[in-house]
Amino acid sequence: MNGAKLFFIVDPENGAHMLPDDDTGLVCPECTRLLNCNYINPKFKVPKKCPDISHTYDGFQVVSQKFREIIETEGYQGVEFISIPACPFFLMRVTNVLEFSRPSELKFEDLCHSCGRYASVWGLLHVKVIVPFSGVCEGLYRSDIEMGYRQSIAPILIVPEATKLTLKKNKLTGVEAMPAPV
Repeated sequence: MNGAKLFFIVDPENGAHMLPDDDTGLVCPECTRLLNCNYINPKFKVPKKCPDISHTYDGFQVVSQKFREIIETEGYQGVEFISIPACPFFLMRVTNVLEFSRPSELKFEDLCHSCGRYASVWGLLHVKVIVPFSGVCEGLYRSDIEMGYRQSIAPILIVPEATKLTLKKNKLTGVEAMPAPV
């Protein structure tokens, strides 16, 4: 499905940090990037009036039970929901990956000598999603590149138009879609 209409989902920050104040051993001591993406703070709670999809200041994507139920009801594959012990929300991990182009405007800065990753990656408006010949099916996808700065680096959530319409039809809060260049 070359020429597919794809959208970046730009979810709001929820005003919280997943990582505890003492994040020793959880982040790189040099660049502060997360070392263990499977970490869940057992005391984490979402702020009141948290939207159905949002992300923490430190890059964790958090979704409501309603969001989870819609994704599961639609039968979208490649999405994992991990319970957060202290609240009725979930961490969402998407394993379906779409490749991004690597134009010269995409900037990888501050290579960390400790963990080998970049502390800063930016230039989202200059990348294109490289859609495989077979195209993409309905569902959720993530970028192969994580973008952001230090602890807030995270992959970009991408959906085809039909999935965007399903999320909007179900009146999920926090779902803002921006056309993705293909």
